[in-house]
Amino acid sequence: MPTIEEELGRRSLLYSLLMPVMNQFVPGLDRGKGMYFLFIKSEAKTPGGLVARPVLTSYYKSSYFRERPYDPYTNYTSPNETILCQDSYQRTMSQYIPTLDYYSNGLPLVCTMYASSECYFGLNLNPLSKPSEVSYTLIPTMAYFEFLPVNRAAPTLLGQKTDQELVDLVDVKLGEEYELVVTTYAGLYRYRVGDILRVAGFKNKAPQFNFVCRKNVVLSIDADKTDEVELQNAVQNAAKHLLPFGASLTEYTSYADTSKIPGHYVLFWEICLSGSAPIHPSVFEDCCLAIEESLNSVYRQGRVSDKSIGPLEIRITEKGTFDRLMDFALSQGASINQYKAPRCVKYAPIIELLNSRVVSNYFSPKCPKWVPGHKQWCTPN
Repeated sequence: MPTIEEELGRRSLLYSLLMPVMNQFVPGLDRGKGMYFLFIKSEAKTPGGLVARPVLTSYYKSSYFRERPYDPYTNYTSPNETILCQDSYQRTMSQYIPTLDYYSNGLPLVCTMYASSECYFGLNLNPLSKPSEVSYTLIPTMAYFEFLPVNRAAPTLLGQKTDQELVDLVDVKLGEEYELVVTTYAGLYRYRVGDILRVAGFKNKAPQFNFVCRKNVVLSIDADKTDEVELQNAVQNAAKHLLPFGASLTEYTSYADTSKIPGHYVLFWEICLSGSAPIHPSVFEDCCLAIEESLNSVYRQGRVSDKSIGPLEIRITEKGTFDRLMDFALSQGASINQYKAPRCVKYAPIIELLNSRVVSNYFSPKCPKWVPGHKQWCTPN
């Protein structure tokens, strides 16, 4: 996403609003220190020589952060050298929420702001609210915000043309869902961010929004975002490895397993065997790697460079597993006329059902290829 020096200044001003809001709810923040998990990620260069890196890495490496004046509200426990460390193993920073919940003994986890690489959006004016109840107040000086009404009955693909009218910030309605559209100072014009928001209420006359979901995203561990179309193409590429053995993929689904650090993608496969030749485990390992090779560069960077995503796993299920899955869905009220196997599952009973019918599992044997700039990094696990 394009950015400019002026945009870094604007984002820096938004950061300056975080602690005044927090101070209304947690007095005494100017005494002592807070523990903040801040870190950079690896960067690359485009063929034209421009630096390409995550937005927070860009901010932390800028003079706005490195040369910031002393502020008792941001008196970090970590020195800049730790925050700016290039070694992902040294900078001990991945999926810590379950661990923090355990060791913090009930201390609140605070989400202060709503932001993305494309644009910074707004603040959480009630930072002590439960994570499931967080709402954000958009700051209109960050960008020009418009909203595309979401019709759940007839969803559109990201980038697909629509006849619906865009709604201005002042015209959104309580309880309605919208896809966020931004026009930024850095050059994006009516850009569809891909976030679905619901109007939760108002601060004076300023709308406040719940984050509902990412549009079309089915899998995500870290900064990666894999949609159904990308996953389908990756699975099709991998399933070709089964053809020489007279086997084919009958059905599949997936979920993002974050029970361990780092998290990883899990795919449940039901296959049809029509040949007599046994399938060697290395074939399924090749299928795992083929899927990873087919996924986007952000996923592969997480696997290869950042080490924030673990090796992809395929779990082979018994014959009839997806019939059982359909029966379960129908028992929960799904329509038999409209049912189709989900490409991603998150509901714990469904995951338990699938896991109960797994007969074997396989992991990607090595990292996929990832090319930062002009160099190719591919290291074994």
